[in-house]
Amino acid sequence: MPGERDFVHLHLHTEYSLLDGASRAGAVAKRAAQWDMPAVALTDHGNLYGAIPFYQACQESGVKPILGVEAYVVAEGTRADRTRSGRDGSKNLCHFTLLAENDTGWRNLLKIVSDSWLNGFYYKPRMDHDLLAAHHEGLIAMSACLGGEIPQFILNGQRQRAVDTALLYRDIFGPESFFLELMDHHTPEQTQVNEAILEIHRETGIPLIASNDVHYLESTDADPQDLLLCVQTGCLKSDPNRMQMSSRELWFRSGQQMWDLFGELPQALLNTVAVAERCNLELKFGDLILPDYPVPEGETAGSYLRKLCLERVGRFYSPVTPEVLQRLDYELKIIDDKGYSPYYLIVWDLIDYAKRNGIRVGPGRGSGAGSLAAYVLGTRQRRRQPGRLRARDHRTGPDALRPLLRALPQSREAVAARLRH
Repeated sequence: MPGERDFVHLHLHTEYSLLDGASRAGAVAKRAAQWDMPAVALTDHGNLYGAIPFYQACQESGVKPILGVEAYVVAEGTRADRTRSGRDGSKNLCHFTLLAENDTGWRNLLKIVSDSWLNGFYYKPRMDHDLLAAHHEGLIAMSACLGGEIPQFILNGQRQRAVDTALLYRDIFGPESFFLELMDHHTPEQTQVNEAILEIHRETGIPLIASNDVHYLESTDADPQDLLLCVQTGCLKSDPNRMQMSSRELWFRSGQQMWDLFGELPQALLNTVAVAERCNLELKFGDLILPDYPVPEGETAGSYLRKLCLERVGRFYSPVTPEVLQRLDYELKIIDDKGYSPYYLIVWDLIDYAKRNGIRVGPGRGSGAGSLAAYVLGTRQRRRQPGRLRARDHRTGPDALRPLLRALPQSREAVAARLRH
């Protein structure tokens, strides 16, 4: 059970919120550990670039990492629209906080963030309500900072739209996975939003959660972070009309400091710990992750690869000498022992498809691409002397896949479609 003064930061930007966040993953993790926080979240603007460094830094510091994003969501219309404001002239691109609760949530987060860049990009990588509804499983959502949809409707005097949007998100994510976010950065706008958020909470029963919009580690880092904004916007610091943060309180507060701010709303603080306890994402590193290649019934990837090679070796060697067969058997054993048989089959399938459809491919390179097995499969086009492939030439891990992958054609939609198929 959470302690009486426990708190977890669930809204935090690192240097991967480019030219905006001024806190580094390692320093954040160490500070959370120093203050005995059980977990800390990453919610960079619109991207997951810092997810792995953050995850690893937290593990090294003994703090549970929570991976998320502060997404850009289209308040009106869809991510296919190319507009920057709503029909009434209000801001149409709003912030929204998402956290991965589990592996399903992490995979959905990857999908929607990727989609926001590939299909929704217009000044910013954008999502819409339909995308969120399609991939909501395993995600916990919060209403975000002053730039969020609900706060923006409140500030624009559109209270009913704020209520309707809150109910929409509750329907999308479920009553236990959507929270109304409270912050206190000592600004009149934040006070106005908080008062309305409390009213919506009482009216709808949607739970509250407290956060600080962390952009830097120390309170004294407000000026350096302001310089980052100057670089981002191409403005001089002396320009009175340049974009500036609305507050200088965006630092990594301690749990006690957060309780000093929101002590009259203890459940909003305890909910941060409850959410942290729900978020249990375990990422594995160093494993080779390959799709299953469909092989004929009764075959394994290794046996089918051997069959293909033996069927084709006579096209390249005449006669097929014992030395050639011995070398081929030696290579196939290395490939299968290392677990790379599906990989060789996938590359063969793609290269074969490309050649049959008039798509140019490279000759292949690297020790793996120089093997006899790769030569008779057609994934490389030049012979090498026998005996050059050794067990150490097939390293374990994702890096070992690069030599053959370089033989694949790039920017060829037909081959990409084949891979997806």
